[in-house]
Amino acid sequence: MGWSCSAIASNIMDEISEKSFKKSGSQNVYEHKGKWFFWETSRKEHEDGSITGSIHQFVEDPRGKDRVSARRVGSFKIDGRTGKVRGSYGINVCRR
Repeated sequence: MGWSCSAIASNIMDEISEKSFKKSGSQNVYEHKGKWFFWETSRKEHEDGSITGSIHQFVEDPRGKDRVSARRVGSFKIDGRTGKVRGSYGINVCRR
C-alpha cells in the first residue's frame, strides 16, 4: 500500500523532481554549492498532507574513486497546506 499527500505538496514535489532531472539526469539528485545531494521521501502519512524526507550528500568512498557513498545530512518538508518547502542543504534550489 502507498501513502497519500495533498495536491499542493504533490505539485511542488513534481516541480522539484522535474528540475532535478533537467539538471542531473535523475529525479532526486541536485547540486548545491559545488556538492551533490539526493533526497528520499519518507513513507509517513501526515494529517495535513505534507511530504517529508531525508537529504543525503554524496561523499568520496575511501575504497576507491569508482565507488560512491552517501551520508544523511538533513531533512525536508513540503507543507501540505501552503506548499512551502523547508529544508537544509539547498533543497529549495530545485525550485528555481
